[in-house]
Amino acid sequence: MSSIRLVICHLLLASAAVAHPTATYRSSSPECKIEWEQCPSGNPGHQAWDCGNVTVPLDYTDESSNETHTVQLWRSKAVKSPSMGSILVNFGGPGGSGFPGFQGSPVIHWMTGGYYDLILFAPRGTSEAGNLRFSCFDTQEERDSYPHDGRPFINSFESLERDLIWSWAQRQAYANQCWNSNKDKRVGELIGTTFVARDMMNIVDALGEDGMLRYWGFSYGSILGATVAAMFPDRIHRVILDGVSNVFNYYNRLTIYPKQGSKFDAVYRYILSECLAAGPDNCALARDAEKDLPIGEQAWALAIQIELLKDRLNSLPIVVNASVVDGGYVSNLQNMLLSPEDDKDPRDVTLHLHHLLNNKSLTEVVEFLHPSKDLEPDDPPQYDDNEDEAQLGIRCSDKTGRNGRAETAQDAISEAKIIGGSGEFSTWIAAASTASCAKWPWKSKESFNTSTLQVEGGLRTRNRILLIGNTIDVKTPIENARNLSTYLAGSVVLEHKDVGHCTLMTRLSKCTADVVTRYLLDGVLPEKGTACEPNKPLFHAPSPGLVNHSFLSLWPSSARKKQRSSRTLGAGHHALPLFD
Repeated sequence: MSSIRLVICHLLLASAAVAHPTATYRSSSPECKIEWEQCPSGNPGHQAWDCGNVTVPLDYTDESSNETHTVQLWRSKAVKSPSMGSILVNFGGPGGSGFPGFQGSPVIHWMTGGYYDLILFAPRGTSEAGNLRFSCFDTQEERDSYPHDGRPFINSFESLERDLIWSWAQRQAYANQCWNSNKDKRVGELIGTTFVARDMMNIVDALGEDGMLRYWGFSYGSILGATVAAMFPDRIHRVILDGVSNVFNYYNRLTIYPKQGSKFDAVYRYILSECLAAGPDNCALARDAEKDLPIGEQAWALAIQIELLKDRLNSLPIVVNASVVDGGYVSNLQNMLLSPEDDKDPRDVTLHLHHLLNNKSLTEVVEFLHPSKDLEPDDPPQYDDNEDEAQLGIRCSDKTGRNGRAETAQDAISEAKIIGGSGEFSTWIAAASTASCAKWPWKSKESFNTSTLQVEGGLRTRNRILLIGNTIDVKTPIENARNLSTYLAGSVVLEHKDVGHCTLMTRLSKCTADVVTRYLLDGVLPEKGTACEPNKPLFHAPSPGLVNHSFLSLWPSSARKKQRSSRTLGAGHHALPLFD
């Protein structure tokens, strides 16, 4: 994009090192506009979008500095006219630009009414962030060869403390790796969420519209949205927070997953109950159920069968050609049911669990989980991928205080026990994130003080905010949306009655789309307590038509595969998904 003119709108300077909703903001001049051009043809799909950029201050807290940072932008133009303005989109992470997700812009245009331009921006720290790209390795080869934690997989509280001590030490070593490989030691303190929020307002001004923010943020994007709302409440026009993360835990604790083990268990049994209700034609695991029991008890018994299978395969793994099938295969399939935002049909997932339970078709199971062909013939080559490092760099630098940084192994152990709760089958999730920020060497130059959201009567934004939560979402439970709504005056929570993470990562719903469209076009929020059903049941053969597919089905295969591989951190099939 070297031919695209750099646009410097203004230098927004923070009045202090802690972000407050009353932060001073200077408007840009009327001449400041983004010059859009058709995106280069180097990547498939780019040709349908416009590319541009805006140049912003590198360090908003340094009034004496003239250093700048260029934010890359992608635009998908409104499909109906006249355009009503622009909606900024963030697909979560943190750490990814969200570029693969923009392949699904037809769905987003459908849900937003088609009258808005969609703007995707590359947050600080991501691969497209130029001088603020955060990386812990000089090359992809170094990254691939780094010895991630190879300890036995944590699957019980009996081994929790022992393995967490190891994990904490390993994550501290990883933090040292990140520090030593960064030539410019400042980058880690310049990629925090508050600076990205300020970048967003620079983008809003450079768009030259009405100076108001329209935004749809998913998962971590909800944290970014809540942050920008607290910092700039008078600039809020339409803001949707979808798959709402716990803002207070994100900034102040080691994890955003309190009591997560118990939630995983409840969700797991719910999904198995749905499977059994769908019958063996749509869910193969129903063939393994004890038919004489009520469905709830059948689901419980089936869950026990699957756990015993996992233990058995860990004790006596099976060699299938060049692969070793152990309990990790079962865990991966369970993960796909718990968070079905991947491109895996839940009917296929249950079929392969059925195969494992009955010790048959194991070659098909291996191929399903580890395809022998990672790239389709027409897929673009993979590029240097820093998403895991950028995620750590952003969220760990955002943390404040001892409760957020795992200064000792005991800090991580205490937090893991809080996360795990009383889960019978899912205590392994307890260690997924607690040690990640062990002894992290950076701290964002402008911290966000969550007390800015805790004002009497709730934070008042110029226009009210819409929050959306899925009924069953193990990563960002709907309770998060309901809790945050109490801090945002006048906001309303829409319940999307589906299993999975964020609305666009699950089955689409015309009802949900209608609510989103009315809010964006007319500012009308749904009645409190509104819940929307998806168009199709969970275990149901998909039929043709845009609204019958999940958002992920519209991604090209290479984008889906990259999204899967870049959101795990660990060794082999024992890797756990990081939050996004």
